[in-house]
This record gives sequence, C-alpha cells and structure tokens, in this order.
Amino acid sequence: MADFFSYCRLQVGCLVFMLYVGFLMIKTSDKNQKCNVFSDLLFFVGEICIVFDAITAWSVNRTDIVSPFANIILHGIFYILLESELWIMYFYFRSIANRLPKSRAQKIFFVVLILSIMGATIAFLPGIKIIRGSTRLEGTAPQELSACLGNG
Repeated sequence: MADFFSYCRLQVGCLVFMLYVGFLMIKTSDKNQKCNVFSDLLFFVGEICIVFDAITAWSVNRTDIVSPFANIILHGIFYILLESELWIMYFYFRSIANRLPKSRAQKIFFVVLILSIMGATIAFLPGIKIIRGSTRLEGTAPQELSACLGNG
C-alpha cells in the first residue's frame, strides 16, 4: 500500500479535499432548493477522474506487474472521463444561461459530436507512450490526442 501512495500522494490529497467540499455542500444545502443535475455530475465525475488519475499514475510506474494493454485501457478510461468532465461543464454553463439544446436536431448534433470526439480518443489510444519524468514514469498521449485534451 505504501508503494501506491508514493505515486499517488497528490491524487489522494485532491480526493480528500473534494470529499470535504462535498460534505460541506451536503451539510449547507437547502433541502427545498432544486439542484442542478450538471453540478452534481461535475462533482461525481470529478471524483472518479481523480481516482483514475491515481490508478494510471500507479499502473504506469508498475510496468513489471501491469501489462501495456491494461495501461492503455486505464488511460483510455481516464481520458474519456476527462472529456466527459469538459462536456458536463459545457452543458452546466449552458443550463445556467438557460441555453440547453431544445430541438431534436440540436440534441442529435451534440450526441454525434461528443461520440465522434470520444471515438477519436479511442482510435489514438494505442499510441500512448511511457516516458521517464524527473522522478517517475509518466504516460503520455500522442500529439493529436494531447492537442484535443489541451495537454499539448
């Protein structure tokens, strides 16, 4: 277990902070106020992103027991979760402005757009490389995927 924490200290700290914020949100929330489903999704998917970030940080540094295929799958799930977080944030802001897609054509457009971007992510997954950072190994995506995610 100590090995896991040596690679995931930052993620564990972030998760503890997120859980504390969630506790405060629940404790101070008004029971009669209607909540925004997108804000709840942002919080929930954000916590899952942190967990998968920790898992990928550990798995990429344990190539002796984690296969390259498993690393690709874990990174793929992590990247899809990050993209989902960005789309949830986009629709959260649109819901605040009361500009959610209303017509069937708009909804179909967004579904096709989101699925095509996620399909591109899955297509570029086999190109993930493991590079040596200053203190540990890091997984890095191809340039095309990094540009889509805003990492490059």
